[in-house]
Amino acid sequence: PLMTTANKGSISETEMKDKLGELCRFIFLQDDTVTNIRLRDGCRKIFDELKEFIVPHLNSISGKHTFNSMSSSICDKVARVNCTCHTFLQLVLGEINDDADIGKVATWVFEQTLPTLPLFAKALSLVVDYYLDNNRVRERAALVDAARLMTPSGDETVKELVDQGLKTSPVIPRIQVRSSNGVRIGGKEVNRNDSVVVAFPGGDLSHVDVSQYGLMSPDLFAKLCPKILGPILALPLLGRAPSTSGHFTAFVQSERKKDYGAETLYLSSEGAVTPFPESLVIQFVQQHAGAK
Repeated sequence: PLMTTANKGSISETEMKDKLGELCRFIFLQDDTVTNIRLRDGCRKIFDELKEFIVPHLNSISGKHTFNSMSSSICDKVARVNCTCHTFLQLVLGEINDDADIGKVATWVFEQTLPTLPLFAKALSLVVDYYLDNNRVRERAALVDAARLMTPSGDETVKELVDQGLKTSPVIPRIQVRSSNGVRIGGKEVNRNDSVVVAFPGGDLSHVDVSQYGLMSPDLFAKLCPKILGPILALPLLGRAPSTSGHFTAFVQSERKKDYGAETLYLSSEGAVTPFPESLVIQFVQQHAGAK
């Protein structure tokens, strides 16, 4: 559905970013009741809209030809989509026989991939922002060198440097969980099945298996970071753009600090408050082949 130079979709990049942000915010981030009601209604519409694109795509992969699935297949070829990425879905679709089941798979694909994308993008953006500071040039070079190794030890070094950046710039400051046992915390009794908000000072989630809460698997995140962050941070003479464009427009909300901990929020280009960083402009020197 995304409008690109190779695909005549119906949703712009900005619109898709906003839709995925709404999904992520409703599912993973704790907002006030009024905001949650608005997000719930909006997310149902987003789900219905995007599912209309996912089902034909799955039909195309499974070999069931409808008008929409043929359109999806043609778009894949025009955009030169690597069909080897469909292997897993082909195995799943090979086990079903009913069109209704394809709808269930479409729902599963939607649930398992789309809502986590904003958190993934936010994490990468925060790490780039962290290593743009002039006093971290040496650590940035170490991350780039480790990413170029393409070895388990190199990936582990990248992971350590990424974790270092995210401890000072948390992706999620807290999660909401249900207590499995009765316990006393800070002089307060927490009963079994009570809903508890767990805040992480400095955004340190290293001691929590976040994959249990629907977030991206830490192992998958660690494998992707070197391939994405390495080339970005390796850009020649990389730095921030002048003035405020080279920084996120952010502020720390301390109103609920006593209960939930401080939270960094951002301003969108429209002036709306959002949990996701909107824009960070970088600059670098373009090197041309043959230049001396």
